[in-house]
Amino acid sequence: MRRVVIISLTLIAVAVMLALLVLHDKTSPGYDLKIPEGTEVSKIVLESRDQRVVLLGEKDSWRLNGRENVRKTAMDLILAELESMEPKSPVSENVVNTLKSKMSGSEVSVKVFSKGKKIRSFTVSHYNDNDYPSLFRKKNGSKAVLFYLPGYDLDPGSVFIADEKFWRPFTIFKIMPSEIKEVTVDYPAENSKSFCIVNHSGQVSIKGVPSFDTVSVKRYLSYYVNVPFESIKTSLTADEERKIIEGTPFVIISITTTDGVVHLLKGWKRSYNNDDHAEVDTDRLWGQLNNGNLFVMRYFDVDPLLKKRSYFQQVK
Repeated sequence: MRRVVIISLTLIAVAVMLALLVLHDKTSPGYDLKIPEGTEVSKIVLESRDQRVVLLGEKDSWRLNGRENVRKTAMDLILAELESMEPKSPVSENVVNTLKSKMSGSEVSVKVFSKGKKIRSFTVSHYNDNDYPSLFRKKNGSKAVLFYLPGYDLDPGSVFIADEKFWRPFTIFKIMPSEIKEVTVDYPAENSKSFCIVNHSGQVSIKGVPSFDTVSVKRYLSYYVNVPFESIKTSLTADEERKIIEGTPFVIISITTTDGVVHLLKGWKRSYNNDDHAEVDTDRLWGQLNNGNLFVMRYFDVDPLLKKRSYFQQVK
């Protein structure tokens, strides 16, 4: 009996030691990428195969490649990740090899600086995989590691993007009424609801509409002062995106400003599968600005622009 007890205790001790070793392996300081507490980050460089993004800290803001302001929510998130993200577990090379076919884009190199000194350097690879959305490596040939951000339900790698579009403010239009020369809102499937407003030094008119509510027209032009969109991430394949772009838009908005520049927004209705049948998304739609890449817009943000001709013919 005593011998059985001794053997049992020995097995328990071995199991505890193995568990501690595994825990140590998963959270080893060798995998830690956090910056030291209280360290001031002054510059972050993100590079992929064909793109380079430099985020440079100034007195009260961050600049993107020295030309424009960085989107604040994205900047806040990347700084929070650098300060708080934790290693979840190392990932075997066998698993990494199985993920190669799911890789999204090229590997991103990340360099973090404080007062001119490089304090962190690592790479991030993104995958179309729910269990392994992104993997981090301290350097080429080192162990791939899965990270998490305490308190957030997101993929820590999602913010390490070497694409200027991701870091710019998510803005569709930012045009003052006085800068608008003409705005056309066209509904290809319902042409009778389309309209064109002409603004000549504050004197407004609607083509083909002799009688209209001037106050409503001037108020409408003010809606273009700041129109955001939600995300550049569409989760669409190249073929899916091509089919949408080749389809007839739900709406086309064209703004000509006083300097002669034309700003063109196209919007397509979204749909999603629900129990094997398609349903129209009543919250969001696809957008495309100046024939660029697709993005996601919320009706909440763009609905003020989606007026019909009859709206201006009513006395408010």
